[in-house]
Amino acid sequence: MGIRLKLAKEPGWVDLGDEAALLCRPPTTILVATARHRATEMIVELREVNEVVTRHGGVIQGLPDLSDEEHEQSAWEAMFIIALSELAAMDWKNILDAGGKPLAFDAAQLGTLLEDDKRAQRFRRNYLDPLRAVEAEGNA
Repeated sequence: MGIRLKLAKEPGWVDLGDEAALLCRPPTTILVATARHRATEMIVELREVNEVVTRHGGVIQGLPDLSDEEHEQSAWEAMFIIALSELAAMDWKNILDAGGKPLAFDAAQLGTLLEDDKRAQRFRRNYLDPLRAVEAEGNA
């Protein structure tokens, strides 16, 4: 049978819906593990001061009571997606301002872009599925 080495080597566009996409570095186990670690750090910051500054300067505030285990897990998932996008994204297309004009890529705005749960879950699925397929073959 064997193991196929087929991880992407070049950045690719990750569909967010509505013709919007993020240009992202290829997903790797190291990148995902780093995002998980960063998500945990962000939760610690949120517990301490109810605010976290993302890697690129975005600010996240006003999350639910993190003493509730379910709320904490949901918040961790959201922080993971933001951390993952900040590590992976290099550019975007079809991201518009309130007036409908194209916005220049600003990594500090990734948290805002991914506030919409459907968009965040679509990013996570579309970005990580290729890595999961390779891991399923035993190639990660």
